[in-house]
Amino acid sequence: MQTLFVDLPNFYSHLISYWPNDSRLLRDYFLYWLDFDRLAEALTGEPSTIWVFYSGKRFGPRENRVQDEYLDSFVRRINALRGVTARDVNIPGQQREPITLECEKCGNKNIAQWESEKGIDASLSVHLFDTMDTWDAAYLLSGDADFVPVVASLRRKGKIVIGAGFPDVSTALVRECYDYLDLWKSFLEEDFLAYKIFSPDGFAQKWLTDDVNLLQGNDSTHAVELYFEWPSSFTSIPMQRVHLLSETPLPPTAYQSINLITKGAIDLSARRQMIEEIREKHSSPLGISRITETRNENGRWSLIIHSIAWEGVKRRLKTCEKNFENCEAYFPAGSGMGYKATHRYDSEKKRFVVYSPNMNRKK
Repeated sequence: MQTLFVDLPNFYSHLISYWPNDSRLLRDYFLYWLDFDRLAEALTGEPSTIWVFYSGKRFGPRENRVQDEYLDSFVRRINALRGVTARDVNIPGQQREPITLECEKCGNKNIAQWESEKGIDASLSVHLFDTMDTWDAAYLLSGDADFVPVVASLRRKGKIVIGAGFPDVSTALVRECYDYLDLWKSFLEEDFLAYKIFSPDGFAQKWLTDDVNLLQGNDSTHAVELYFEWPSSFTSIPMQRVHLLSETPLPPTAYQSINLITKGAIDLSARRQMIEEIREKHSSPLGISRITETRNENGRWSLIIHSIAWEGVKRRLKTCEKNFENCEAYFPAGSGMGYKATHRYDSEKKRFVVYSPNMNRKK
């Protein structure tokens, strides 16, 4: 039996500071997409019990604070996941959590602090000892040095505690843990990329429905089409300790491609910029190109996404369909699913608009 123990405020503060310029997007990913049961299965390779500890009615720095109805909704969402129990362990009083802030203009980084309620460290530590006879290995999702004595004591008792978090972890905690896994490289980057692709106003929606301009000298009377398609189900791979992804090459079945296709004389400069942003910011753990381009009369790209992130997409396909309401669903050759957006020139608006599948109403 393997169990996860999550220090939620510590996890959240390190997550949103990982890419300071994307902190708001990371906040939304945390609130609406990240599933701790999928993270647990990726780490342990088996269904696991997950204990999530938070304290009070808010956490996080002021500009990305999670509180009130956002916190209540988040707790309801994760408590509905398999094996997850979120516990409010508030004790009156205040403690401080570090947060890294980066100036958007000069790039300088500074460490600031935000206040949270007490109780998490003590409650999580007590729970580790209370349940130690029920688990063979515990995964501690925190980088807090306050857990060093706890992990050292459990180690003396012959228990295995594996830390999991972000690069700016306490070196003392890394020393005491049996192992320490980089969550960003092993799971979160792939899962965050899936969110960026399929979220409302995300990559897929922008690819299909953002404004269209023709290449200079081409006739505006012809409709143009954009396609976004993916396999009906991604190839599943046996879950394993995914921190090995960066150390051991995985077989091709560990990933699948999403196809991006354009038909017509479209100016693709804005869409190419979106593609390059993914290529630059999201390295592939497979050691292969994240995006490949096929040269033909139309534009065609293949975007690689890892299988460990697909479960989050599958859980939300019905919700994701709302992002493509003005597009036409279709099934490409063989098995698969896709959406097509048809852009026609509107002489009154003097621009291209997306027509709904029945072609009777405009966007």
